[in-house]
Amino acid sequence: MPEAMDFLSEPFCSIHTLPQLVETCASCYPERTVFRTADIQVTFGEFRDIVAEKASQMRQHFGTGQRIALWGENSFSWIACYFAVACSGNIAVPLDARQDPAALVRQMRSASVKTVFCSPAVYAAVHQAADTGWPALRKMEEFTAGDVKRHAEKLPLSPRKPEEPAALVFTSGTTGDPEGVLLSHENLASDGLGSADAVHIQGGTILFLPLHHAFCFTVNVLGVMLYGYPIYISQGIPYLAREIPQVKPQHLAVVPMVLDGLYRMAQRAIKNLPETVPAPSAVRQAFGGNLNLLITGGASPNPEVLEAFESLGIRVINGYGITECSPVVACNRVEKRTPGTVGRPLFCCEVKVRHPDAQGRGEICVRGRNVMLGYADHPEKTAEVIENGWFRTGDIGTIDEDGNIALTGRIKNLIILSNGENVSPEGLEMKLEQIEEVAEALVQGCDRHLSARLYLLEDTPEARARVRKKIEEENKRVPAYLQIAEVQFEAEPFQKTATGKIQRRLYESKEA
Repeated sequence: MPEAMDFLSEPFCSIHTLPQLVETCASCYPERTVFRTADIQVTFGEFRDIVAEKASQMRQHFGTGQRIALWGENSFSWIACYFAVACSGNIAVPLDARQDPAALVRQMRSASVKTVFCSPAVYAAVHQAADTGWPALRKMEEFTAGDVKRHAEKLPLSPRKPEEPAALVFTSGTTGDPEGVLLSHENLASDGLGSADAVHIQGGTILFLPLHHAFCFTVNVLGVMLYGYPIYISQGIPYLAREIPQVKPQHLAVVPMVLDGLYRMAQRAIKNLPETVPAPSAVRQAFGGNLNLLITGGASPNPEVLEAFESLGIRVINGYGITECSPVVACNRVEKRTPGTVGRPLFCCEVKVRHPDAQGRGEICVRGRNVMLGYADHPEKTAEVIENGWFRTGDIGTIDEDGNIALTGRIKNLIILSNGENVSPEGLEMKLEQIEEVAEALVQGCDRHLSARLYLLEDTPEARARVRKKIEEENKRVPAYLQIAEVQFEAEPFQKTATGKIQRRLYESKEA
């Protein structure tokens, strides 16, 4: 198969809904494996039949237009349930299974969810958290690879309208309470196509990021399906070191936190290496022999880690997304990565800077087929962020002459000091995390100055002293309003979202 495929031509250009995506992939790759685990292997043709069968059953039982939650760890059953719900004309509501069960029940109530499909691992917790009789609990293991009745004639996948809602996905809640985002069939299908077009993959992958997050579902599921490559469903991040050499993936979708872990794995592979063995060869073998591409989203990756992987023969491309855009907006390309940027927009959307200042910096806005229908049950909030068809992301950045987007921070994170200076903490945090001893950094404003909360790789008096000295040296090189005046060391890592972003709102009320 060629490195790049034409997703702007038939049959792919006719995909506007998830049923069309499933049908097209089954038609193009009927006998190829689409999903596998340690125990099962499912072809595209079989997956199409499973989804059609289960979607038909759902329509008979629930009708259409119902919001149906999915609560469980990554599994084939989870994926089959999501597709069946959306393809039946209902709305899939993926939940973060790591959250407190009582909080998830409140989240479902706020979204008017009446039914939830649960995995065996969480069924007891869900039952205990929910009031008697609510919500209606169903077992996710109903969606397996082996229980589909084989018909003389295949069941049809009922057509859906592109503008119909397919999913209600909650935002990560980095800077505020999670919002329920309604994504249409067109939103998800177009973003999957745009992601596949931008990222030229050449082989299979391992799925280990949480499926409830839009980045994983769009890039790791829809994008890979469109290429016809296999998706191995991991048992979880702790098992990756064992699974990667066995599965031999060509690419992985990661977040910076996982990228750092893979970098440590690579470092172990070349430690004490004989001079006769090239480091790139040793690393490639440690990763199964095929891995040559890492796709990262979420928080900004460490530039040093990016360059280190490049030197080892593994290309790293980073991108930018937001749940309201299904979620991918832009990414660097395999053939050209522009350092300091998140790349160019996907073909399904366009991007502009709202009210740019003298440096061209302003709010990033997106318009296109991947932009959400709106916030569920909150038209007033939707109206606040969509202006003449443009979605206001709340991210601050610039766009260069080649269309590459460079992000400098978020409006909600902007620190406004009492002396009138406006400071984006993200750039300062990236600098702090480049200090060898610092694992994580959070910068906050305190009246007229900035403070930093740091979690160290190894918290010792000597390490603290070295960090303070390096911050003092950096302070001498920057304007007074960008200097870190206070430093506090944290005993535990910061709590993060599924994509590795620090949940800032959890630390707002705590004094630095």
